[in-house]
Amino acid sequence: AIFRAQFQFRGCSPIAADRCTVAASESSPRFTFVVRARRGLEGLLHRELSGLRGLGPRARAVAGGDGDDALSVCGAEGTVEFTAPWHDLYPVVFQSRLAESVWVRVGDSFSCSDALMLSEAVRAAPWDSFLDAPSLAGIPLSVRSRECRLDRNDIFEALDQTLQSLAGRSSRTLRDQWSPYRLGLRAVVTEDMCSLELNCTGRLGVRPFVYESPPGGGEGAESALKPIPTPYRGDALS
Repeated sequence: AIFRAQFQFRGCSPIAADRCTVAASESSPRFTFVVRARRGLEGLLHRELSGLRGLGPRARAVAGGDGDDALSVCGAEGTVEFTAPWHDLYPVVFQSRLAESVWVRVGDSFSCSDALMLSEAVRAAPWDSFLDAPSLAGIPLSVRSRECRLDRNDIFEALDQTLQSLAGRSSRTLRDQWSPYRLGLRAVVTEDMCSLELNCTGRLGVRPFVYESPPGGGEGAESALKPIPTPYRGDALS
């Protein structure tokens, strides 16, 4: 699937990822990434992401704007969002110490006060930019809901049935069990607004080391990489 192929970065070395980031052009397709941390740390996560090499200047806020302040903070969900090419994901995964997971949004958020609205919006989502149609039938699903009119089970049922239909299945296919360490789709519904998100990473725990490219780069730079200790996660907040 398209999405699986684009996430081969998990086995990519830090310096190779850095080169990919530099090579990304402004004409590359842009996607909305959702970076989650513990609630209350949104401001610190925003500050950290703004300072990551290769991210801030090119990332654009979901609400518009440009430059180093182009990161959108959502305090209620403990998230920071930005739109950027795929390669801008590398600095977040390799350098952020506060991010606990990273997701990519499928299309835009939409209103879903009833099951019909949810089904129609799911059908209209740009799935072909992420997944092939047959994979929609079996991809693991998860639902997070808060202050919405639809019950969590109703959201899951409407989402499941619509994806099965998009995959062209006449009979229902059993879905794989949800796991944060494999590709899955999550519907986040807050106050009747739904965001469809695919997970880009597993759970990101404490990262005791980061890697930096030596000044100038060049041939042999990868072998010159040395781990640089970083503070324990709790110390990173000071």
